[in-house]
Amino acid sequence: MKKFVGFLLALAMMASMVIPAMAAGEPDVLYDAAAYQAQTQESVNKAIVKAGGKLNQINVKLNDKCIAFPDAVPELQNGSTMVPVRALMEALGAKVTMDKNTVTIVLGTT
Repeated sequence: MKKFVGFLLALAMMASMVIPAMAAGEPDVLYDAAAYQAQTQESVNKAIVKAGGKLNQINVKLNDKCIAFPDAVPELQNGSTMVPVRALMEALGAKVTMDKNTVTIVLGTT
């Protein structure tokens, strides 16, 4: 009888280790980190191009479209993003005029 009880206890212990392992199973998808990052970067690049932006430069998005900067491009300086004001304000619908020493920006009645 002691052997039989010992056998049942051993069987129960084995089942307690095997059943959770079987329930966990294997993950559905295994990711290679580099491949995942490449896929993510590719989808980001497609979104930038679709919005009218340019790759490998700072893009400014307004109403789901990237603003075109024909004269100068945005740049990062000391942790701040510098954006050319003319293209930005014209994209917002303002009129920008310049003379020798003055820049005038008119947006609506302001």
